[in-house]
Amino acid sequence: MPEPGSPVKTFRARWVWSAGRWLDGGRVTVAGRRIIAVSTARQSGEIDLGEQIVLPGLVNAHTHLEFSGLVEPLPYEQTFASWIRNVVQWRRGQTDGDCCRAIESGIAESARAGVAALGEIATRPWDSPTALDDATVDLTSPPILQPQLVVFDEVLGLQPASLPPQMADACRHLIVGATRPGDAGSEWQPRWTAGLSPHAPYSLSRELFSHVHDLAKGAGCPVAMHLAETREELEFLRAGTGPLADLFAEWGLWTRGQAAAFRRPLEVLQQLAGLARVLVVHGNYLTSVELDHLAGRDNFHVVYCPRTHSYFQHERYPLAAMLQRGLRVALGTDSRASNPDLNLLSEVRHAARLHPEIAPATFIDMATRHGAEALGLGHSVGRIAPGLRAEFCVVPLPPGIHDPFEAVLQG
Repeated sequence: MPEPGSPVKTFRARWVWSAGRWLDGGRVTVAGRRIIAVSTARQSGEIDLGEQIVLPGLVNAHTHLEFSGLVEPLPYEQTFASWIRNVVQWRRGQTDGDCCRAIESGIAESARAGVAALGEIATRPWDSPTALDDATVDLTSPPILQPQLVVFDEVLGLQPASLPPQMADACRHLIVGATRPGDAGSEWQPRWTAGLSPHAPYSLSRELFSHVHDLAKGAGCPVAMHLAETREELEFLRAGTGPLADLFAEWGLWTRGQAAAFRRPLEVLQQLAGLARVLVVHGNYLTSVELDHLAGRDNFHVVYCPRTHSYFQHERYPLAAMLQRGLRVALGTDSRASNPDLNLLSEVRHAARLHPEIAPATFIDMATRHGAEALGLGHSVGRIAPGLRAEFCVVPLPPGIHDPFEAVLQG
């Protein structure tokens, strides 16, 4: 139910996307921050948004907000390992204050771009970042966007000594996320909830992976893991060779001839199968066998980051093969370390250009409903329907364009 005394407003737009179809002259009635009705019937005192398209608030299912202060992506010099080196060097120059300001900036940028929820990978404690208390954006017509976050604590380490501190941080993150209060006087859940992110199969020991897996299973929290992201990762898992092995050996984290924790992504997927909710991030090089393993498993979601995928010049993304198997694919921006901005609508448009064989409605679902379901927020955002949050992405309908799909996907 709406909060007592909440103002009731009806917004009218040329097109409204609701329940998988376009409403021509759609009306959305809200009370406070909740949608209470969707129709095409004229309402007394309605607010006419004119030649606009109203979508559900977008959902960025995978990002790293700590990089939001970057003006341009970090250099990628032929190998993914070279980019990782640049990431580590950049992080060494950042303070906690730098990170917090970047998070604030990233949340604000996302809200301006119509994003209602984010899946954030965090490398620093999230007990008191001012971003979640102070970064509000005034977009009053339609209502203010206040993004919800699922914050995945990143866990990684190849050496035995990394296990105790990494697990201590992970436990603390889940405790803080579980005890954080909601906004005072609000009916809504807390601005952020906690998840865990065992980083990638090439960056964890088998023991550390097992510990974080068991912690996530016991807590019932969501898990996000980078998987089958690069050919270099697959070589490292299969043979313990290649640019990643060279980099880790240089850093003293790897002994040549040492076996990786896993030999192929399928082994990781088999281990993750018993968890409540799993986000398979990237999945650029998942094989048909691995895609078959994911098919029909409701706890798995795949997150595709189109512009980051292009930045690293990967082979064509297996989107059609995923959708043919019924996999639920969400969209993410990754970060400004591999992307010029955090505009999820630009991801939608880039993906649509790369995959013209995919139905236009699918891309809208990937950027809204599928992302919300992946983050466990489907009851709150991702659709325009009664009972959900009144948070929208508004897209202008350019002169001379009458097809709303064309306006959304081509800009």
